Amino acid sequence: MNNSGKMERRVNRVLKAVSLLLSFILCSFLVFGCGVSDDDDGDRETAPTIRAVYFYKNASTIPTSNFDAGDDISFDAHLGDPDLDIVTLHVIIFDLNNPGTVYDGPTVYELDPVQLPEYTFSQKMDVALSANEYRVDFQAVDEKGRVSLIFRKKIYVK
Repeated sequence: MNNSGKMERRVNRVLKAVSLLLSFILCSFLVFGCGVSDDDDGDRETAPTIRAVYFYKNASTIPTSNFDAGDDISFDAHLGDPDLDIVTLHVIIFDLNNPGTVYDGPTVYELDPVQLPEYTFSQKMDVALSANEYRVDFQAVDEKGRVSLIFRKKIYVK
């Protein structure tokens, strides 16, 4: 038997093994899913996430991080929670000119029951900021106490 015949049989065996492996993986996904639990409540045991936060000045629709003292400041927090049990958003404002100093907060915002895995919470801030540089920390919490990573934004008031 020549070498090309042996090589062809080896290649065919490898291809058959790879084909069986891929078939097994595909069947596993079809039977067991992608790791999502099969609970009655659909709970995927996930912590909420904060995808983005945008600040707005005086009812403008253009995001900014620069404000004047006395401006009305509002924010949109874009939240995610696949198991739909996010309940609060915590906001803390730090004075960056005095490291470690909390300027305001934590303010806890109660969220309406979430019907979609992506959710935008809009709120006017109830604090007057004087001329300074601030860091605003956001953290979402679900009903089981799981917390998102802290989402940080800097804002500047002149």
